[in-house]
Amino acid sequence: MEGSCAGAVPGPLPEPTKAQLVRVDVWCFFENGTHNDPENVRKGIVDALFPAGDKYVYGYHHYPQYDAQNPRVVLSISQGQS
Repeated sequence: MEGSCAGAVPGPLPEPTKAQLVRVDVWCFFENGTHNDPENVRKGIVDALFPAGDKYVYGYHHYPQYDAQNPRVVLSISQGQS
């Protein structure tokens, strides 16, 4: 399943504004104990998804998890209220 985007949500990303914050949570499943920092992975994803700015984007990077057979990154993107 390399390169796939399982469970992709159709349509545009929510627009982060002061009145409508956007939450991005990230779960990183690494192949082994040698890996990048999950916080930096999340920041890179947020920067790529919201190039106009992430002032109204919040969320969490969860503790590293391991799956040697299926390393991946899982995202949850939702729109909330301030």
